[in-house]
Amino acid sequence: MSAVVHNKGTRFVGTVVSIAVVAVLVRVAFSAAGGEQTPELAFIEGVIANETEAIDAIRRFDQAQLALASWDIDNARTLDANGDSAGAEESAGSARRRVGMVDQAYRVFLRAYPDNARGLSYHGELLYDHFDDPVTALKNWHLATSLDRTLSAPHNNLGLHYCHVGSYQKGLRSLDKALELDSDHADYQFNMAQIYLVHGPQVEKIRGWDKKRVYREAMKHSKRAAELAPDDYELRQDYAVNFFAAENYGVEADWKEAAVAWSAAREKARNQTEEFYTWLNEARVWIEHDDTKRAEPCLDAALAIIPESGVALSLLKKVQEQGD
Repeated sequence: MSAVVHNKGTRFVGTVVSIAVVAVLVRVAFSAAGGEQTPELAFIEGVIANETEAIDAIRRFDQAQLALASWDIDNARTLDANGDSAGAEESAGSARRRVGMVDQAYRVFLRAYPDNARGLSYHGELLYDHFDDPVTALKNWHLATSLDRTLSAPHNNLGLHYCHVGSYQKGLRSLDKALELDSDHADYQFNMAQIYLVHGPQVEKIRGWDKKRVYREAMKHSKRAAELAPDDYELRQDYAVNFFAAENYGVEADWKEAAVAWSAAREKARNQTEEFYTWLNEARVWIEHDDTKRAEPCLDAALAIIPESGVALSLLKKVQEQGD
């Protein structure tokens, strides 16, 4: 789930608390939260006296540890595929430990600041995504929306949940609220585009739109997401990919704009595989536009990266035959 970092931070901000009191506060919070203070969580003692500083630090810890946990899981899969079951289990265990520490950090923080909307929202995301606990997550998000009516993240999270479980009217209402509060959040724009494209019939019924409008509105959100995060390859790629869905909605795609989108995505490609993908799909765009002269150099560029690509070789042969 996506979240943001807005918060009023009204409790204990700027309050001077003695070191002894802070130490007691941390020990009590860890004990009440059902865990013990590991070395990685020692940083909490230095920030817990300031509500805003504490949640900022814990959020950074959350993002860093979950990124490392994702790497651990990928490594575990590789080790398992190579027959190293012991190494795979060790790496998977490291991922579980990292996620557990993040959970513990939020529990400690919320023992000290139970009405912090950001803390509730962030912890809800963790519980939803990593602990299969949607009940507590939803409780956290609903409480967060009542505690801070300017916080957009819990509305976004509720919207995604409700759409995923089939409560589309509630879901769209929550996603609309998230965008009302923060229309310049790239993830929210992306999420709305995805909901429109994946759940088109339900959107048609609730919004009172036809298929063509659903697609056009989805593309507006998708394009906006890419504009708001110009360095994000995945959002640029998603916008470019969505042009290929036009015919499913009875809309004629703007293939020239699609080619521009693939070129823009290529500028932010993070590796040769992604660069290959953008060249290949730009070629497909030009083929759809009946412009084989522009498609051929794109395929040549793709094959320069992966010479053995069957798809690229097949398309190149087709393009050359059409050009003869």
